[in-house]
Amino acid sequence: MTSRHQPIGNADAHGKNFSLLYDDGWHLAPFYDLLSTVAYQDLSPTFAMKIAGCGTLDEIAPATWPKFARDIGMAAPYVRGRVRALANAAREHVERVATDLLNASALDSRETRRFVDLITKRAELLATTASGETPSLAFSRRPLRRRIRADK
Repeated sequence: MTSRHQPIGNADAHGKNFSLLYDDGWHLAPFYDLLSTVAYQDLSPTFAMKIAGCGTLDEIAPATWPKFARDIGMAAPYVRGRVRALANAAREHVERVATDLLNASALDSRETRRFVDLITKRAELLATTASGETPSLAFSRRPLRRRIRADK
């Protein structure tokens, strides 16, 4: 489940942010306490729950996903496929969500564009590593965090 939080930059995803509901059987409750912690300079980019020993997105590599699969008792091809699917879904939907938010509210368009870019870059990194490829040096060094001025 933590791989769902990585594209948006939510390093604060921890066990207390997940709940189960019982209604004719158990199912995952809707997500809550979601935020993009990496967008704020004062918040740590370190994951609350490591992924195969990786504490930040920069540490994730192709070898992460088979190790993570072993850690959680699942098959590596399945885990890689799910991470790719979730990352691709984030990339596919981020523009539409941003457009809907901009049309419905007074969000700052420049900051919204910055968040779209942040989510897209993070999702690309996850999809690349889950595909077994190493991100290019230029790609992995793209800035993922920048200070947001509080006076906006």
